[in-house]
Amino acid sequence: MAPAFPPARSTLRSLPAWLRRKAAQFLSSGLGPGKLALTLALGVTLGVLPLLWGTTLLCVVAAFLFRLNQGAMQIINYLSYPLQFALLIPYYRLGGFLFPGNAGPSLQPVSSSTLLADAGTATLKAVGAWGLTAPAVALVVYAVSLPLLRSALRRRDRERSATG
Repeated sequence: MAPAFPPARSTLRSLPAWLRRKAAQFLSSGLGPGKLALTLALGVTLGVLPLLWGTTLLCVVAAFLFRLNQGAMQIINYLSYPLQFALLIPYYRLGGFLFPGNAGPSLQPVSSSTLLADAGTATLKAVGAWGLTAPAVALVVYAVSLPLLRSALRRRDRERSATG
């Protein structure tokens, strides 16, 4: 059984390796490479949803439904935030292109209710664009991460059997 804390005589150089091992144990928590790849794919896909709220709750629901690691799902979701912000404008533009309607912004003064309605419509269009691209994103992330995770887990198992 591993110690609860790194040994006192350890150097700062060994601390990151210890943290990496503990993080890997926590995040994998008995999941095989398929479930880990699914966690990664769903976490990234839901994490880039063009809404500035709700991705955490959607990740909780997805992890519960697919019996995935909640902690890993949320970490992936939170790490996806920069990508979410980077994709906001492209998703809004794609939504406007795919679902035309409304003349768009004008230089005329508008009421706050009109502004909110236009923002709501634009957000729905962006979510629609995300909904059309999300399955492809999830499949690509899954297909790329699965062989990488299998290889990493095989390498870890070989290292364990060599040292144990």
